[in-house]
Amino acid sequence: MPMLETLRRSGGLEAIGVEVGISPAESLAAAEALLPALMEGLRQLDEREGHPGGLVALLERHGGFALAHAVMEPGPTEAERGNVLLAGLFGDRELSRVVAGHAAERTGIDPHVMRQVLPRLAMLLGGYVAARVASSGEPEAELRRILADSVKRGPRPPANRRRGRISLR
Repeated sequence: MPMLETLRRSGGLEAIGVEVGISPAESLAAAEALLPALMEGLRQLDEREGHPGGLVALLERHGGFALAHAVMEPGPTEAERGNVLLAGLFGDRELSRVVAGHAAERTGIDPHVMRQVLPRLAMLLGGYVAARVASSGEPEAELRRILADSVKRGPRPPANRRRGRISLR
């Protein structure tokens, strides 16, 4: 199942939309625009780490499956956890702003709102990936399947590598 559909069915996209004040359709559009950059960030981080355990260890350090739970539970999400995760994926906060701005242009959603969605979506995705890998009998193989499956699904944003990090221009 495509990652976007998995996250939609989890209720996480709806929870993000409710928290930031956008409709379910806008939440889905935001996720559709942001998810390729997040998946690319996961792939590149996995490559930089040099072994599958590095990416999983990063996700676990930031909360593992509890990341997704934090997004879906009632009350405000501690988005700083997502910002720290984004820094690990993209290298710096400026690139997160660029990713959010690019997605805002594609969807027509306010850039400020998109900057609120991005860390929450990173938490939802990171938590889901951590849970799926942890519950697998073959964690490394499962991570490879997740990353490879995302390559097969839909278009990715234009990306230029700069110092081993994703750069959308």
